[in-house]
Amino acid sequence: MRILVELVVHAVVKWIEAHPDAAFSRFMVARHGPRTDTVRMTKLERFRSGITFLSWAIDSFCIAGILAYVVWGLNWLSQDNAIFLFTFFSLTLWAIVCLAAGLCLLVRAII
Repeated sequence: MRILVELVVHAVVKWIEAHPDAAFSRFMVARHGPRTDTVRMTKLERFRSGITFLSWAIDSFCIAGILAYVVWGLNWLSQDNAIFLFTFFSLTLWAIVCLAAGLCLLVRAII
């Protein structure tokens, strides 16, 4: 199975290299979100990426809080709703990861 996955990945990479102007190729090689390659980043880039991660964390915590208020505070949905629990857990986990990444990048920018 591993060999099959490696062959597929290799084929996709070769196709991207052969067709650099295709929409899929531009999407796959484009930079999305804040940078995390801290070895090659300046202090200002680390600071900007840290702030971006922290803003994502704040947004995610706010959305999770609003969702929890709607479900638990206003009782609009059942508290045992699997979609709500999955969404709430995912948003909270995403927010914690963004918070940790943002704080790490800010510490690296300051030091």
